Amino acid sequence: MKFTTIKNLDIIFRYPRLFTFNDKNYILGSSLLNEKNNIKQYWTVLYEIDLNFNIIADSKKYLNILKLEMNNINNSLWIRDTNIINNTIFFNIELKKNINNEYFEHENYLISSDDLSNFNIIKKYDTTDFLFKIIDNNIFLISKIEDDEEFLNFSWGKYLFEFNINNKKVIPEFDNIINYEKDKGHVLHNVIKLEDNTFLILFTIRHLINNNPDFIYKIYSAKTTNFIKFFDTKEVSIENNINNTKLYSYPSLFEFNNKFYAVSNQDEFGKNKDVLLYEVDL
Repeated sequence: MKFTTIKNLDIIFRYPRLFTFNDKNYILGSSLLNEKNNIKQYWTVLYEIDLNFNIIADSKKYLNILKLEMNNINNSLWIRDTNIINNTIFFNIELKKNINNEYFEHENYLISSDDLSNFNIIKKYDTTDFLFKIIDNNIFLISKIEDDEEFLNFSWGKYLFEFNINNKKVIPEFDNIINYEKDKGHVLHNVIKLEDNTFLILFTIRHLINNNPDFIYKIYSAKTTNFIKFFDTKEVSIENNINNTKLYSYPSLFEFNNKFYAVSNQDEFGKNKDVLLYEVDL
């Protein structure tokens, strides 16, 4: 898989996702809403975009999906997945609660909407792990959050793939690259169904090199027919001739006018730099 950088989208937020819904095109992410006493509150923000991927003026909209008090700085909302079925959009969202600025509590929900203004809570998941996507209601693709002594100095844990398939926990097997002993983070970003009942996944590995707090994130792809064994696992090639970014974070694939594109944050994880747009060769 190859990403070819097209442009900066002139928008700053984290975990960007692009989609078409009800004949309009949108970009969605989480941006900094409030900051106080070293607590940063992120909230889901939606912009409408035109056919050239430009932000439409005055289209910014905060999505209060869980009907929370937005002025409660301890609550942050993150969209982990979007899925559109029969003119209804479904969100997997994470409510992240800051507890006395000492630790976080995580809650995962499935939400639906027909108009991006009114939202229905379908279910709250019985998990605090990093939930990403559900396939056919019997495959749950998550990264299990674990404590990690090597990361304690950096206030991090680790999160490694552990799927739930037909109510059984499965550690997925990859033909190369994935190493459950050395890897410090597996984050799944997309699942795309190809021909012959094969699925393509896009994911990131967070590498810790020589106990250095400057982690290395790299983007990979792999294929599977059963979400247990994966093949053709390889690093995504990125061609970037527009800036000097060295690290690409939170990538997301989407299909538009029968072509594949991607968006991602840059090396500071969407805190201060624009979202990047790519053409994609699968």
